[in-house]
Amino acid sequence: MLLHFNNMNVSYRNHGFDPCYYLRGLDRLPGSGRVMQIHLAGHDDRGAYVLDTHDRPVRDEVWALFREVYAACGGAPTMVEWDDAIPSFEEVWKEVGLAREIAASVVI
Repeated sequence: MLLHFNNMNVSYRNHGFDPCYYLRGLDRLPGSGRVMQIHLAGHDDRGAYVLDTHDRPVRDEVWALFREVYAACGGAPTMVEWDDAIPSFEEVWKEVGLAREIAASVVI
């Protein structure tokens, strides 16, 4: 399963569900524990709602969710997505570095 933390955060903001509750529900599905890849991305916060645009840096709340549940995903390989308005390599690499730092700080 591919688990997209930004999509979960966008759905949480737009529909009012708890992303951690959602993640706990995955344990009850057939094939649970099968998260094979994690995706991180940014979104456009429009105040009353957010758009899943993948054209901005990963937001703090997405990093917090990643930090909180990365170990529960078994340390799955993680990718930072940037689909539009792609910044410099250095900016993208900085985000990759943060994902690596968080992953390294979590005991699996």
